[in-house]
Amino acid sequence: MFDAIRHQYLSTWNNIEWISEVNLGSGGYVDYVAITKDKQGNITDFLCVEIQAAGTTGSPYPAVSDIIQHGKYTKKSYNFGINWANQYSKTMMQQVYKKGKIISHWKRKIVFVVQDIGIDYLKNHCDTSRLFSSRDDMAIDFCTFKIS
Repeated sequence: MFDAIRHQYLSTWNNIEWISEVNLGSGGYVDYVAITKDKQGNITDFLCVEIQAAGTTGSPYPAVSDIIQHGKYTKKSYNFGINWANQYSKTMMQQVYKKGKIISHWKRKIVFVVQDIGIDYLKNHCDTSRLFSSRDDMAIDFCTFKIS
């Protein structure tokens, strides 16, 4: 993930450092901030990164246990699922709004790392007509990773 972000967003930066759990004040914490410094050690630019993983309902423990013990799933299905509405429509979109507003005020960018199934869910249940491919002039970006 860090390599993909470095390639997509930080290709012109030198001496990148990653800081985790950075306090944004009223916006809560952001998972990671990439910084670059000048020769005197002053921060010259930064990029915020928020990782959005899919939350579950029920317990995935039996499936994880099967993978650990047997190297594969031993059942066709398990009694857990993704908490779609809470995770993506409510929690993530509130963070996008709140943190995006703060970051845009600073004239910087925040990247939300999202699984492809999360973006698919939003496209099927919300108006995503204003989502664009990555643009330098936008303060908020979604970097999507495919689940294999």
